[in-house]
Amino acid sequence: MAKKIILFFLIVLTVGLDSTLIPSFAVWDIQINLTLCVVVALGIVFGPMTGTITGLLAGYIMDLLFGPARGFYMLIYMLVGYISTTIFSKGLQDSLVLYSLFVGCTYVVKELATMLLTLLMGVNVGSVPTLLVRYILPSAVLTGFAGYVVYRLIRAMAQLNVMRNRKKKTGLG
Repeated sequence: MAKKIILFFLIVLTVGLDSTLIPSFAVWDIQINLTLCVVVALGIVFGPMTGTITGLLAGYIMDLLFGPARGFYMLIYMLVGYISTTIFSKGLQDSLVLYSLFVGCTYVVKELATMLLTLLMGVNVGSVPTLLVRYILPSAVLTGFAGYVVYRLIRAMAQLNVMRNRKKKTGLG
C-alpha cells in the first residue's frame, strides 16, 4: 500500500513540476518532459502494468489541468507507458547512450502521436517538419538524458524496503 501511495505522489509531483517549474527554465521553448521520464522509468523498473497505470494516471491529471478533451493525454501516456516498457530490452538499462536514445525516441513518438490526435480533432498544428526540427528533437535530447538520471533515481528508490512487494503470509506454514 505504501508503494502505491509513494508512486501516486511521485506522479502528482512530476506533473506539477512539468506544468509549473520546468517551463520557467525553458530556453527557446525547449524543455524536459519529466512526466514521460518517470512513466518510462517506473514501467521499466516495476513492469509494463505499472508503466501503463502510471501513464494512465499522469495523463488523467494532465487532462484535468490543461487537456483539450477528456482522455486526450490519458490515452497517449497510457500507450507510451505500455508500449515503451514492453519493447524495452533489459540490456539497454545500464548504457547511458542507449537508454537516453530510447527515452528520446519515446518522446518523439509521443509528440508525433499528440500531433496526430490534434489533427484528428481538427486543429491545425502547423508545419510538422519545422516543429520536429525546432522543438521536438532538441527536447527529445534533453528528455533522453534527464530520463537516464530519473531512471537511476527510481531504480535506487525501488531497492528501498518499502517499495518491495511482500508476500502475504497465509498461516499455512
